[in-house]
Amino acid sequence: RTHAGTEVHARTPPRMASLGGGAASDADRLVDRHGVPADSTLFFDKMPASFTEGQLRALIQDSGGGTEELINIWFGTKALAPGESRTATARFNTVEAAVHCRQLLQQYQQEDWMVPLRVNFVRKREGRGDGAKRPRMEMASLPPQQQQFSPLMNMGMGMGMDPNMAGALGMQLGMAGMNPQMMQQMPGFGFANANVG
Repeated sequence: RTHAGTEVHARTPPRMASLGGGAASDADRLVDRHGVPADSTLFFDKMPASFTEGQLRALIQDSGGGTEELINIWFGTKALAPGESRTATARFNTVEAAVHCRQLLQQYQQEDWMVPLRVNFVRKREGRGDGAKRPRMEMASLPPQQQQFSPLMNMGMGMGMDPNMAGALGMQLGMAGMNPQMMQQMPGFGFANANVG
């Protein structure tokens, strides 16, 4: 018997949800329904709340092509609200192994499951481009009176030319909108010598 163009032997899932029509199923594609291209890491969604990591590993072993190529499973363990599903991420040695597992387990559904399993590729994290990266301030490029603020600038304090400015960390420390005269009384933050005349 075949499913999604893949030979399935004695380990056929108990029930496959209807994929409808004669169109190619999502499992046949090398791009998932979210437009994410094939990758070696899969995201498993719609597992019952009581499903465990051991059960997922056994499912991959018995019905998902085996665990020889499986590197790791990161299993969601947060407390779920009623109606929420358990999720997990699984990484394989190769993209081919992940694609094969996805083909076998996409729309897998055991008799007591309310909805079929959804298996998608995980989008690769892209590094920030040079334009999106915040430049670090170099101490030598700053005038002497601003060199004391340099560590704070690099931590996101936003302490630049205007001592009234405070970035995200400054907000967390309660420094936004601080009176510049108060800054002179805070030597622990490097403001003791601030010229705020």
